[in-house]
Amino acid sequence: MTSELRAGSAFPPLPLEEWVESKETLHRYAQIVGKVRLEYSPFRNHWWHVPLYVSTRGLTTSSIPYRSTTFEISFDLLDNRLVVSTSEGEGFVFALDDLPVAEFYARLFDGLRSLGVEVSINAIPFDLGDEQTLEENTFHCVYDWESVGRYWRILVQVDQIFKEFAGRFNGKTSPCTSSGTASTWP
Repeated sequence: MTSELRAGSAFPPLPLEEWVESKETLHRYAQIVGKVRLEYSPFRNHWWHVPLYVSTRGLTTSSIPYRSTTFEISFDLLDNRLVVSTSEGEGFVFALDDLPVAEFYARLFDGLRSLGVEVSINAIPFDLGDEQTLEENTFHCVYDWESVGRYWRILVQVDQIFKEFAGRFNGKTSPCTSSGTASTWP
């Protein structure tokens, strides 16, 4: 853990009322990505195969197996874009700025198809009470990159705290808490 975190550095301010619309949009983006990971990652007990992990630039699925290759989906929250890459050296990128959920869904799935990855997910949002499916949702489209960046910086600090304390524990720990996980996927 860095000396700054040990000294009890303050988390960046993130008042809910200032970023609630961005949070709701990001939550749906993350559900789409999480459902793709759920479709192709081998099952692990306690659903340890589905979280998004905190990375040096945002959030990532880590590698997802697909036929004889792998692919990874990452939210690059420093440059406000989604990055998809394969173990074959291919990939695509698109900006997240105020992108409606339906457009995010279409761009992700069109891009995956262009890479030869055929994916079908349950497009009903999990536990959100939405009337629209993720592929139809044009309502959630606000993406304030400054607020999302502050959210990610908080996750980075929490990830470091989880790693620090998991390292001291001699019992069983979840890879979701010892490696860090985004709270945007239930």
